[in-house]
Amino acid sequence: MTKAVQLVFEDGEVTVAAVGVCTALEGAIARPDALRYALTHLPPATRAQTAAAPGNVLRTAAHLAADHGPFDLVLAGGLFDYLEERFARALIRTTLSRLPRLPRLSRLSRLCRPGGTFYFSNIATPNPYAALMTHIGRWNLVERTPADIEADVRAAAPPGTVTGLDITADATGLTLFATVRRADEPG
Repeated sequence: MTKAVQLVFEDGEVTVAAVGVCTALEGAIARPDALRYALTHLPPATRAQTAAAPGNVLRTAAHLAADHGPFDLVLAGGLFDYLEERFARALIRTTLSRLPRLPRLSRLSRLCRPGGTFYFSNIATPNPYAALMTHIGRWNLVERTPADIEADVRAAAPPGTVTGLDITADATGLTLFATVRRADEPG
């Protein structure tokens, strides 16, 4: 079971949504009140401009966008590793698409503002530690190749919404970083 955590930061010029995840076990054992604890330890000026929305990321993303978005930058670190293809694509679609189905959100552009950027990471395959992580640590991750990530973005992003997609790896080659640039609105 995973629990998504979304943080919003607005400084008047740039708005950022950070979308992450922790397992129920991590949250219960490490610190059940970790989100509240983290927020109380932010500098006062930052805390005043930060909102948190714990819950299912696919359900709360639309409300996060309605209440605080759209955002110049959407960050998703440690989240795609837990999402099967259909859920990963749903999050990409939610981040880049208009949300007309919900009356409350019909005025909303999308989670990622036109001209904005969506960054996310994913554990790469092949992962030499996968067996150890899965069988001893019971840490089941969804690993992807750069081609998998590109296919997910191309399949999920509405036509004409992506002007650039860069996928790079960290120095170890175990983590992939995707940078998706959102097209500006025409006119």
